[in-house]
Amino acid sequence: MNINIQEMLAQEAFRTAPHLKNRILEAVRLFKAGVDGTDPFAFARMKEAMSTSDFPQLLGAGFQISARDTYEATVPEWQAIAPVRRVNDFRPAKDIDLFGGREAFDQVKEGEEYKGRSIGEDAFEFSVLKYGNTFGLTWEMRKNNQFHQLLDFPGRLGSAARQTEDEQVFKQFIADGGPVASFFAAQGTIPSTALSHDALVAAYKQVVARKTKDKKLIRLGGKPLNLIVPTALAMEAEEFVNEDKIVVGSVAQKNPLKGKFNVIASETAAELNGTNGDTAWYILPAKESKYASVAKVTMAGEETLDIRVRRDQGERVGGGAIGLEDGSYKDDTIDYRGRLVTGGATLNGLGVYASKGA
Repeated sequence: MNINIQEMLAQEAFRTAPHLKNRILEAVRLFKAGVDGTDPFAFARMKEAMSTSDFPQLLGAGFQISARDTYEATVPEWQAIAPVRRVNDFRPAKDIDLFGGREAFDQVKEGEEYKGRSIGEDAFEFSVLKYGNTFGLTWEMRKNNQFHQLLDFPGRLGSAARQTEDEQVFKQFIADGGPVASFFAAQGTIPSTALSHDALVAAYKQVVARKTKDKKLIRLGGKPLNLIVPTALAMEAEEFVNEDKIVVGSVAQKNPLKGKFNVIASETAAELNGTNGDTAWYILPAKESKYASVAKVTMAGEETLDIRVRRDQGERVGGGAIGLEDGSYKDDTIDYRGRLVTGGATLNGLGVYASKGA
């Protein structure tokens, strides 16, 4: 019995579905069924579909949707600590914070002139950069029927995009050697103090005692501070700040840290700080606070992950277009590319604190 391949393909759901969204979905389903390996007929149908002009395009669109779904479903760590700042292009932008003139008025005696005051400003500059990578399916892999290599790449790109965002924000205050000294300049020397209840009490007292350039005590607006710890210290941190009572000697007392901190267990913090990543801890003001210390920067119109496929197959010597499935003219590879425009920025450093840990 002879099988007419063209008639068979014409009946495939990725061609007969009534709407583009459905055709994309059916292309992804056929690809997954073929890659699964349990149905030889599904694999043969998928291979034939790969030789058409429309199936790879629908599949690529499906990959982009899948990668964006993973990107949207993954909650990045930066969202807990950083507000968003937007720029229109790659040029640096600025936040301006005015200070001065908030102290109580001076007394003015009879006939005396009013004393003058000055206003100063702090400028916080921020910008974005472009990040990305390609994911290639080589000709040899396709000949060896290793299409499964493409199956998980959308998720990889979505996860990689979120990891990029986290790193750009956390790198503002964490380096390989530990806390970035310039970021924590307000506290002076960065200690090597293990995370403990007493250490947190001392750190909290130091932060809330600081004064602005207006000579006013820092005001946190009732928001708890963010306590960022590696996942290895998460349980201890939660115990220190969330328990209603603490035991001092043999007497149970009210926990003074209750409600003062929001614990954030961070994998990114530990990864960036290779030297003492399992012991260092950091305190940053709430992102809603006037004293937010870091920001996530994004470009207007480029807020999400962008995925594209390279089309440089060339043409046959005798004429005629070559399908995407045959790969690049240069190296026979089908290349997909993920691009993300993002950045991190340092804002107000008045309310921060860090320790390298024990």
